[in-house]
Amino acid sequence: MEFNIAYAELKQKVEAELAKFFDAESATNPNKESIRVIRDFCLADGKRLRPIIIVAGHEACGGKREDILPASIGIEILHGYFLIHDDVMDEDPVRRGKPTVHATHTSKFGSQRAGENLAILYGDIACALAKKPILQSGFSPERKCAALEEMVDLEVKTGYGQYLDELSKLIKIENYVDYVLEIHKYKTAWYTLAGPLRLGAILASATNSQIQALTDFGLNVGLAFQIQDDLMGTLNPEALKKAKNDITEGKLTMPLACLYEQGTSEQIAAVNNYRGKPLNEDDCTKVKAVLEESGALSRCREMAEHYVGIADRILADIDVRNKEFLSGLANFVIKRNR
Repeated sequence: MEFNIAYAELKQKVEAELAKFFDAESATNPNKESIRVIRDFCLADGKRLRPIIIVAGHEACGGKREDILPASIGIEILHGYFLIHDDVMDEDPVRRGKPTVHATHTSKFGSQRAGENLAILYGDIACALAKKPILQSGFSPERKCAALEEMVDLEVKTGYGQYLDELSKLIKIENYVDYVLEIHKYKTAWYTLAGPLRLGAILASATNSQIQALTDFGLNVGLAFQIQDDLMGTLNPEALKKAKNDITEGKLTMPLACLYEQGTSEQIAAVNNYRGKPLNEDDCTKVKAVLEESGALSRCREMAEHYVGIADRILADIDVRNKEFLSGLANFVIKRNR
């Protein structure tokens, strides 16, 4: 079956499981307003990438789709938790084309502090709810415990990546590219690819060698994914019409890391002049020209291709099923639009 069709079918099944979970939770939970807010946020438009990757990891190691689907949605709820808190930290007013949770409640109650406090609480509740799908699944107690331990480890790794990201605004960095790779490894590669693959494999009682190979595959795809995302977020003028450009946000991304390591002082100063400021399309074009001239963009492209190549070699050698879908998944996340 063509990858896009298979992905769309899985996405629909994941969303049905999410709706079913929140309906059941709303029927028994006294805090119905919090459940409603979290439900609406989690069911807003999204790619459902992480639960689909859990399913892929499970099937790759011989597991059955009907067993893993109800458990897979926990990571989408965990994703909601991260995003709600991330929007507060970044002071973002819009997510997926709609007001963020804290912005909505700031307007509702006329208080920024109240809006942020409530959003933090909703995120905390979502973090707790994320464990329930695994707990309620039909897997053995041993598999559930192993999967929950993996999910907690994934949360800690993601938190570490976010910590490094925040710290980059406060400290002097020496090796920029290595530092950004560390952020991307923990904040993106583990959270988006390697961790979900491991969760699916663990619940399929996979062998240690299968889990390790899927981990290595996921980490390399994840690094390529985030470097590609950095390129789009820095260079795409279209992004200015939908969300904040990475230069506008002052983010330390891979193009900037490469510029800081190999650009001239004039090139670095030219780009730094735009960081943290509103940009128009012409500004974006000028920044891109400097990054191109410095060799930063070509280095980023080479790095992304390097990690794709490693992932391809791992997938060729790995002893798992559904390699075609895993390959399609890798192409989907690396070549997608933002």
